[in-house]
Formats: sequence, structure tokens, C-alpha cells
Amino acid sequence: MKFTAYKYRIIKEKLSITKQIVYSSYALFVFGFIILLLNTKFPLTDNILPIIAPIFIISILFFGVAHIYQFYDYELINCTKEGHIEFSTNEFIIDYNNKINYEDVTDLKINIDAYYGQTIDQYYRNPIEKKSLGVKNTIVIATWNKSFTYNFKLEHSIHTIELKKTIFNLVLSEKLGIKDAKKLIKLIPSDFNKTEDYKAFVIKQITSKKINCTEGLLLHGYKTDKEAKELRNKYCV
Repeated sequence: MKFTAYKYRIIKEKLSITKQIVYSSYALFVFGFIILLLNTKFPLTDNILPIIAPIFIISILFFGVAHIYQFYDYELINCTKEGHIEFSTNEFIIDYNNKINYEDVTDLKINIDAYYGQTIDQYYRNPIEKKSLGVKNTIVIATWNKSFTYNFKLEHSIHTIELKKTIFNLVLSEKLGIKDAKKLIKLIPSDFNKTEDYKAFVIKQITSKKINCTEGLLLHGYKTDKEAKELRNKYCV
């Protein structure tokens, strides 16, 4: 069981090129509209159309360009690489020298946002950048007296799959010092929720009384009331 990723410190999120184009489009449209309104109240010329028409046309062109460019545009984040994090056999290794034993971990939260180049915000109606830099993934490691929070980069889809497998195997190994069985189960990525290993782990928590039967069966998952009754009779008596 080994997984390594680079840690990043996010300094500031900036407007992407797509957003800059969109806001420029809005600004031009508003500017043209203001000129039109001013001309109705304080006539500057008898025919304002030759003046404002190009402004509105450029505004529409900018908006159209943003709709196309968004699919090639990345998040614009000011960040800096500052070391690495490793899931080793028995410990987290931070920057090669700071080691946190799994048994000392009292809480663990891992948020997988996206890997580098992954399509994001694909259902957002207005133009917005569609590709991730992959650095907004986070991990929070808590021990009895300290807590560490890091952003880390996922390089590609295979890297993400490796992380999910590592988390799954780490939970199943029962090396973590987390006492709350429900927290442990919820750490497991949903990709594994239908595997036999996952179901066996949940059943183990039920039979060892680390989680109550009702919650355990809901986490285990069942298709019918009949199946739920059979599981209850088999593991909850």
C-alpha cells in the first residue's frame, strides 16, 4: 500500500481567461446600453446606431468566443508546490521526514476534487473554465494533539484511481486509530460500495458491535426488504 502526491499551497484563485472574456463582454454591453440611454435623454447625435452597434457586436462576439474557449481553459490558481505526502505501509510521510503513524490518527478527511485536466463545471450554463489544475484536493489528518491540512495534486485519472484504492485498502487494514466505525466506512470511496470486501467489512463492524444494526445495514446496502430481513436475522441477532 503506497501512494504519493505533491502538496500544494493555494495562494489565490484568479479569474480564468474565460471569465475575463465574459466580464469584458458584459462591460461592453453595459457601456453600449449606457450610451444609448444617455443619448435618449441628452442627444449627442441624431443617429447613435453607428456608434453603439460595433460595441454590441463586439460584446456578442466576446460572449461567443467564451462559450467555445471555456472547453480549453484551465482554472487560474496562484499556487506553489511545497513538498509531498505519502501513504506508506504504516504511516503518512510528509516531506520525507515528518511521519504520522496510522494508529495515532484520530480523524481523517479526504476530499477528491479533480485531477489535472479533468472536465469540471460541465453543467454550468454561463461560460466558465472547464478544466481543473488538480490542486484543490484536500486531506485533513488529525491526531490527539495536532491537525494537518494539505492541498495535493492528482496528476491524472489513474493517479485518482490509485488514491481511491489506497484509501480503501487503508480502511480495510484497520490500521487507523479512528474509533468511530461509521467514520471509517464513510472514508471508503463510493466506487467500492458494491464490492464483496466492502460488504464484508461493514458486516464485521456490525457483528463486533462497533456500529448498530440499522445503520450498518443501510451502509451495507440491500435491494429488497426481504434481503434486509435476511441480513438482520443473520448478523444482528
